Amino acid sequence: MRKVDARKEPSGFAWLRWGSLGLVLLPAAAGAAEPANAYRWPTEYGAPVTAHLDHNRGSGSPLDWLCGDNSYSGHKGTDIGVYHRPVHAAAGGTVKKSADGYGDGYLGSTDGGGFGNHVALWHGDGNETIYGHLLAGSGIPAMGATVVCADPIGTSGNSGSSTGPHLHFETRINVDEFGSYYSGTATDPYDGPCSAPPTYWVDQNGGTPVTTCAAAAPPVDPCGGLTAEGSCDGDTRRWCDGGAPRDADCAAEGMVCGPAAAGSVGCIPAVDADADGAPAGADCDDGDPEVHPGATETCDGVDNDCSGGADEGLLRACCGTGLQACGAGAWGDCDVACVDAPELEPAATGEPGMVGGCRAAPGRTGGAGWLGVLLLAGTVLGAGARAARRRGRPATG
Repeated sequence: MRKVDARKEPSGFAWLRWGSLGLVLLPAAAGAAEPANAYRWPTEYGAPVTAHLDHNRGSGSPLDWLCGDNSYSGHKGTDIGVYHRPVHAAAGGTVKKSADGYGDGYLGSTDGGGFGNHVALWHGDGNETIYGHLLAGSGIPAMGATVVCADPIGTSGNSGSSTGPHLHFETRINVDEFGSYYSGTATDPYDGPCSAPPTYWVDQNGGTPVTTCAAAAPPVDPCGGLTAEGSCDGDTRRWCDGGAPRDADCAAEGMVCGPAAAGSVGCIPAVDADADGAPAGADCDDGDPEVHPGATETCDGVDNDCSGGADEGLLRACCGTGLQACGAGAWGDCDVACVDAPELEPAATGEPGMVGGCRAAPGRTGGAGWLGVLLLAGTVLGAGARAARRRGRPATG
């Protein structure tokens, strides 16, 4: 069932491709841009195509995108064999043309310019899709309406110049945004041996396009990542307000940018309440003179240097060749075993860089300790005896 449309396209040819019928002349698309939105299949998945676009443009020998003859002379769209089935927007856009209220048509009918009840969707950048021969009163959107991909835009029917029920789906490029909806040029959404690239389908799927919409572009963030709470850029406070970036020069008010209420930043007095040399806007704890930017970080669970983290990167030596890391305000285990453990323990507490080691635990002595004492005593006594002999006196013990 095919729609007959006597309108002709502007002349002009630019593409050459070898097909099953020899060298094929393909229509020019000067200045054409690939559709800003790739198209989904506009009705039920797998519905049969009864006539593709004719690449021989009315020569009397129809040629489809596969170099076959599933078309008819001069056809400018893709006819899909469905009747009283939902039709969906192939991509988001604005209704540039809308017609409704026509009954069933016939070959040669001029209702709706031959399309009967139809919708033309403008997608931007000169790209447009047309949905023809719809059923009257089936939810056809009005002129100027905005739709998103997959929105229902009517039901397939048999209005206008038609020899049987079907959906005429037409893709056009170089359409004048402010001129006629039928300006520009009809083009084939399929890419094949007798059709110029690119494919306009989201997924051509070997010739059975899918009903999946193209992924929407991520929304533009006018604030460039700024939040309502804001952030400090030196003495400048920057924040997002009503979808627009704002800033304030705190220094111009004799203030500094720093932490304010409810987790936000603001222009606050440049007062050094704890006299540690860091103003309130830079000091993360203006009530503790030991805490300020540039202070020494110690193993106490406190952000001593106002870096945003506590105890970060603190290490100290232990057991001669080992290391201990600080975490949650306490030194962890030594990463090597002490030779005389458990009698030995880490050296006393750790300021950064203090070299520890292993020492005898208070109140603890073991057999190895007594042996050391006896050996030391023997050594001392032996040395005394040798010295006495050299002086000619007997040694005492």
